[in-house]
Amino acid sequence: MGYCFLRILLSGASQSHRFHWQRWTFLTRSTESSSGMYFACCVCCYSKHNVPRTEPALEPHTGISANYLCRIFGIHEMIDNQDKELKFLEHKLNKLFVKTFATYHLIEDNDKILVGLSGGKDSLFLLETLAKRSKIDFPHFTVEALHVRMENIHYESSTDYLGTFCKELNVPLHIVTTRFEVGEESCHSGKDARRQKSPCFLCSWNRRKQMFNLAQELGCNKIALGHHQDDIINTTLMNLTFQGRFDTMPALLKMKKMPISIIRPLCAINEADIKRYAELRNYQKQIKLCPYETDSHRASIKDLFAMAEQFNPQARQSIWNALNRDGKLIDSV
Repeated sequence: MGYCFLRILLSGASQSHRFHWQRWTFLTRSTESSSGMYFACCVCCYSKHNVPRTEPALEPHTGISANYLCRIFGIHEMIDNQDKELKFLEHKLNKLFVKTFATYHLIEDNDKILVGLSGGKDSLFLLETLAKRSKIDFPHFTVEALHVRMENIHYESSTDYLGTFCKELNVPLHIVTTRFEVGEESCHSGKDARRQKSPCFLCSWNRRKQMFNLAQELGCNKIALGHHQDDIINTTLMNLTFQGRFDTMPALLKMKKMPISIIRPLCAINEADIKRYAELRNYQKQIKLCPYETDSHRASIKDLFAMAEQFNPQARQSIWNALNRDGKLIDSV
């Protein structure tokens, strides 16, 4: 959303005007000041996956046309620049995506993939990219999505929006509701007792449990998660700092006890690029974020990694190369 201010000497203009031009909306609001009348032009992009805010329809002032506003505010140039940026970014991300699944053999012919759809920018981008890629002849694979709602954790996304998003992509959406109790002994015991107490660990474990159950029920052989390169590197730093081992979340994790593999197709893509793509595509943000998001060690490690990149702009690539050399991005359990 951008704002442009320009002094316009117009008489008899009403206080609010709404103009529609292609898929853009121009909403002008006049403000009075000692130096005269000013108009603020608010530009909102309506992407095909966006559910726009509903506002009362307003008739434009008879003396102003949408094309005239475009000229005086430079809207045409702004639209062109954003379209160019979106196309460039889409090409860049798609190229990295294809290179990643070819390098780590993430997707093969006749795969049936279940995508974990939390409703955040990463999972939305992952689902969109996989859905578009599935329409290409080779490799041939199908995609379904699962959204797990945790009753006792206020981490909420609009299921209406997720339903619309999946419908536009022609992807079946499954919604499962579950819960857990902090301190329950349903997953591990012994040396993992301390980890049980972490809400993040329990929440993640129970979400994975629901994903594995549904994947087996649907006959899916791959589970796709939206972890990007920043997540992979931050996990590496966390393991080094708190566990004393050089390890991370692999791009491909093969399960020995069941015919299912976990894949992370976004593992080579920067979070900043995904964030910008989400802004340009106007993804709807989650209603509520996880209340434990800023309380965990991961937030501190994220700051540490940001400092490392300031010291050495190549720190990201250095850590990634080390993970590749030691074979940490392909694993089996």
